[in-house]
Amino acid sequence: MARDQYERIQQRAYEIWENEGRPEGAAAGHWDQALAEIAGEDEHETLQDLIDEDDREDEERAERASLDSAYKGPRTTLRRNGGKLHDGGRSFRLLPGI
Repeated sequence: MARDQYERIQQRAYEIWENEGRPEGAAAGHWDQALAEIAGEDEHETLQDLIDEDDREDEERAERASLDSAYKGPRTTLRRNGGKLHDGGRSFRLLPGI
């Protein structure tokens, strides 16, 4: 991967050098400019990846919320009281080992 990055920077620096008329003694400046441009491209790609991931998470949360609101079954909470479980008006005896 580092080799690919180096080659991208090298290619871009060469393009800049050619576009400026192949001036002598400007290699360091062209390299710096290419490096900044390539780093900027990578930064935008990373930022876009984060935005896309966040959008996917938002869609998943919305889908779960939609499914939760569509479920109309009983919503009870079991409470433990000694050896029994209670959910409102019903009690359940706990079996040993469970």
